[in-house]
Amino acid sequence: MTITLLACTMMCGGSLLPAAAQKKAEQTDMKYRRSSIYSLLINHSDQTFGEEIRNAFMEMPVPDKYNDHELSVKVVELSSKLKGAGSSDENEQVTQFLEKNQIASRLVAKWFNRDIFTGQCDMELIKERGLYNATKFDEILSERSVRSQALMMDAGEDLIGNTFVLVNDIRYIDKEKTAKVVGGLFRVLGALTGYDDLG
Repeated sequence: MTITLLACTMMCGGSLLPAAAQKKAEQTDMKYRRSSIYSLLINHSDQTFGEEIRNAFMEMPVPDKYNDHELSVKVVELSSKLKGAGSSDENEQVTQFLEKNQIASRLVAKWFNRDIFTGQCDMELIKERGLYNATKFDEILSERSVRSQALMMDAGEDLIGNTFVLVNDIRYIDKEKTAKVVGGLFRVLGALTGYDDLG
């Protein structure tokens, strides 16, 4: 009887351990991870207010919620209008630009502070951003052990996957011109349907 009770207790306890571990893993995954962003403007210099849009974009700061992961190129000149986001056809011009200029490789190289002349890398940016993501409690705990502090700095490596490229295609729309076209269309439709007959 005692053996059966002991075996039953061990089975129940053994099944609770994975559940507790899973819950702890879920809580760990919920930690705040600050993303990094690289913003790019598709400029159409031939459009109305094209230069003003470019200047305003260049003055815009990186949002507070993101790490600045900008590269040297912030503005790309394209002559054709881009298709909307989420369209089934991926915009080939933007994709070609990103691939031709090896933007993904350059973003990863920036994470590792890669020297373009020597090819040497370091972990300083990763450590810095890893520490930024740590909570105050994590920092207090890590002060007690050199290994904990090193682990916390290395946690920055997890942030590389949170690097995003944001492509902006900003256009000026003349509402007055559009309103005139729509108004003219309604006048034509009104004349065709004969609003005089309704009264």
